[in-house]
Parts: sequence; structure tokens; C-alpha cells
Amino acid sequence: MPGKNKKDFSFTPQPASLKKILQYTKNLGAVLDAAAMVIITKPSGEIIYVNDNFCKRSRYSRKELLGKDFKIFGSGYHTKKFFEDLWRIIKQGKTWEGEIQNKSKDGAVLWLNTMVVPLCHEDKKPYQYVWIYKDITSLKELNSCVRVLTQKIIQMQEKEREQIAAEIHDGLAQTLATLKMVIQTTISQICTCGCCVSSGPAVKQILEYLDPIVDNARSLMSQLRPSTLEVLGVGPSIRELTEDLRTSSGLKVRASLKALDDVHFKGEAINLYRIVQEIFNNITEHSRATYVSISSRKQDGWLTVTVRDNGKGLCLKNDCCGGYCVEGLGITVMRERARILGGEVFVHSGLGKGTTIMVKVPLSERKRKT
Repeated sequence: MPGKNKKDFSFTPQPASLKKILQYTKNLGAVLDAAAMVIITKPSGEIIYVNDNFCKRSRYSRKELLGKDFKIFGSGYHTKKFFEDLWRIIKQGKTWEGEIQNKSKDGAVLWLNTMVVPLCHEDKKPYQYVWIYKDITSLKELNSCVRVLTQKIIQMQEKEREQIAAEIHDGLAQTLATLKMVIQTTISQICTCGCCVSSGPAVKQILEYLDPIVDNARSLMSQLRPSTLEVLGVGPSIRELTEDLRTSSGLKVRASLKALDDVHFKGEAINLYRIVQEIFNNITEHSRATYVSISSRKQDGWLTVTVRDNGKGLCLKNDCCGGYCVEGLGITVMRERARILGGEVFVHSGLGKGTTIMVKVPLSERKRKT
């Protein structure tokens, strides 16, 4: 018979298997709906789907969202460039991941861990975008509380250091200075009258022991609260710190710090000083560098201080790969000090390529007294 041995390779889903596929899809959608907030938009940004989870958290009804632009729950927190970069990526058919701050209908801030998945045609041109959100508002609030606590601890530490430095200056340092004067007077009297000549060398030896003690007390006071910072400002203080690095470490140091002259901040200048101090400590103790440069720049109301070294580099992922790790090097405290000033710390490094740490803080205009 014609066609007897002809094999039919076409496939028609059986009702049972089609039902199974539909049930699987339904279950998958239910899991996604339960686990995340989901909206789907057209390439134009028009919302064409929103799940119950999103409606519940955003306080909007489905009717209020469908057909609207997704900007309806924008908070104004992010820059224009932030969203331009986001759309540039997803228009290429690539997935975008990051954190977005939105606002609910009643004005409450929502921090959302976001994944945007483009659904594409065969030509890889997106025809829809699936926005999958995970609410991290509580985590953000907790991190904010921890940050505030950390900053308060830093400020309390500085006050304690200032108090201890004052006590050393008014107590120990003054006592040592008085003792030194008494010994010098005693030596002078011995030399004048010629009596107790045998005790002269012993008295001089006491003076020789006393000199480094006085120097150490002054050094300790400077570390606790640099006197130049209060009298001359942050520029001379950081220059002095840089010169100390050059003389004590043997490193080749290049400095360009003119931009630090006559600058004022929204917070205490000691925080910028401590950041630079911590960077220098890390370089001398861990980097194995031979060269360090520190530079400063003022632009558009911001001050940027950049420190570069040619050392072995930072291990940014905190694994054992030959670099010295960020963890434990005070990077977190540096960042919090910068935030006290309203700024930020940026770290760039590569194994064997040295490290660059940039501190960027806003400047504050100080009105002159008339």
C-alpha cells in the first residue's frame, strides 16, 4: 500500500501532556509570584502585567498600574544616568541586576533588589521586559542603623583621643618639661660651684634618658590629636604626615597637595587626616611598595585626594591570591569617615599592579567674620 512504510515525524501534543505543561507553567508562575514582586513592561516602559505581591507592597491596585509607565513609582533618588545605563543594557537583550529605590503609593521608601530580564525575538530584539523585585527595605534600614552607630563610635573615639591628648599635654608633658628644667638647673649649679663633681655625669645621663621620653610624649600627643590640624589646618597636617612617611619608611614619595590649602568640610577635618593616615599605615605595613604618590584636586565644590602605590596590590575578593586583603585594613572605617564628611572612598587595585585609593568629599564654604 502506498505510504505504508512512510514515517510521520509530526508531533501533536496529547491532552494529558499539554495539561501537564500548563500545570507546570502555572506552578512555576505561582512560585515566582510568592517569592518576588513582578511586573512586565513593553519596551516603552508601559506596564502590561503586575502580580499580587507587587500590588500589596507598592499599595497600588492592579487597575492603577496597568497601562501606566513604570516611572509611576520612581523615588527621584537615582540619577538620570543610572536609568540611561540600565536601559542601554537591557535594550541589548542583556539582563540587568542592581538595587533600585522606589516609592509606594503612600510615599514610603522601597529598596528593591532588582533583576530585569529581556524577552527577545529571534533577532535578539526585546519585545517585553520582566522586572523581578525582592524587597530589601528592612535590610537597608538595618545597614543604615549600623552605619550611624559606626559613625557615632568613630566620633566618640576622636573625642576620647582629644581628651587623652589634652591630659598628656597638661599633665605628663608639663611634668616632664618641669623635670627637665630642674635637672638642667642642677647641672648648671654643679658646673658653677664645682661641688659634687662626681654626680655631674650621672645627672647628665638622667637628662639623656629624659629627652626621648619627652619626644615620645609629644609623638603620642600628635598621634592622638595632631596639633598642626587645630592651628594650621588639614593641608599642613597631611603634608607633615607625608613628610613623616618619606623620612621614616625610605619610600620614594611624590606629593602634590596645594588643593588642600584653605579648605573646609561639612564634618570634622580630622576624618580626612585619619583616612590618609590609615592608607599610609597600610602601605608601610603590607604593600611592599617602593613608590607612593599623593595628590589633591578641587573641582565643582568637591575635594579629591588620591593615593597611589606600586605595591603588590589588594585582594579585593578576600581570597588567598598573594595580595593583602581589604578586610582588616580599615577600609570600612575609611568609608564611614568619608561618609561623615558627606563623601566616599573608592578602591582600585590589581595583583602586582599596586593600589589606588581615592577619597572624594564635598567642600563647605565658611563665612568670614567681619
